[in-house]
Amino acid sequence: MNNTGPMQETWIPTPYNLLGGNPFAYSEHAISVTSATEAFETDIDSRDGDACVVCRINRCLDHAHIIPTRERETWALMREKAIIPCQAKSVAHEPRNGILLCKNHHHAFDHYEFYIRWVPQSKRFVFINHSQLKYMEQFHGKAVHLHPGDRVPFHGCFLMHEMRVRGYWPWNEDRPISFPILWASNGMDGNDKRDKNKISEENANEGHHATTSTPSMGQTDPADSSLGSTSNASQHGVSFPANASTGRKKGHKVKTFTMTPTNPFANPVELKALKDSFAEQPNWKAAVVEGETWEGTGEENIKKYQEAVGHHE
Repeated sequence: MNNTGPMQETWIPTPYNLLGGNPFAYSEHAISVTSATEAFETDIDSRDGDACVVCRINRCLDHAHIIPTRERETWALMREKAIIPCQAKSVAHEPRNGILLCKNHHHAFDHYEFYIRWVPQSKRFVFINHSQLKYMEQFHGKAVHLHPGDRVPFHGCFLMHEMRVRGYWPWNEDRPISFPILWASNGMDGNDKRDKNKISEENANEGHHATTSTPSMGQTDPADSSLGSTSNASQHGVSFPANASTGRKKGHKVKTFTMTPTNPFANPVELKALKDSFAEQPNWKAAVVEGETWEGTGEENIKKYQEAVGHHE
């Protein structure tokens, strides 16, 4: 019996047909998506200082979306309801829909264990441990490391996330936060040394203000930089609520006060005030300017810019 073995196929390479285009080129769509994703991550890295905005850990970091990328319909509805500017980029690529988080806080954020609330009186974003889980209690009422500016996340994104956290823990009551609001830090070795020193110095300054001022309920101390002024609070459409309370700080003769963040959707007046304040923020105005076409004449573009940023001579 003649056993010649299995037949082998012969493959002869043929030249690429370059007349049909570059066979190695990426599609324009792939390049566009890649560039937008890189821009999203680079913008967040630059803004958040290459560290978790909560604990300042500077390793094992994630570029977390506040509103998930799959929720394009939610994003469109937020534009329609003026929770975010209608000129905002896509939900996946808008840097103002992202924050830098360590693995632990990214998991907790996505599983609705805490929310971040913008407090106009202090001009800070504050960590609220609504789940009341013990391992996050050290951050409750502390400011996360997001500084107001034109690149900061949209305030409305945090508002939508807050409502989901509240829905996930419907029986947990709102708890007060104390003023002045200090910066969050976990004090671990994973923090950048310079960053820890800066946090300690700023918190020490806030503590000094707290022991040398006596703000009464509904008022702020002009010397306290963390509180701003009464006029600053009112121009954002939000004043100290009726549930603010005062008390004496142990070991001092001065008064401190607390404020309890409540559900803004349960109070139409408060919700409108918050939305109005969102539209006055630099990040909102910057998004409006970035979304314009600027194809008109010089005078038309000047007028368009003034309307976008709310500036008129």
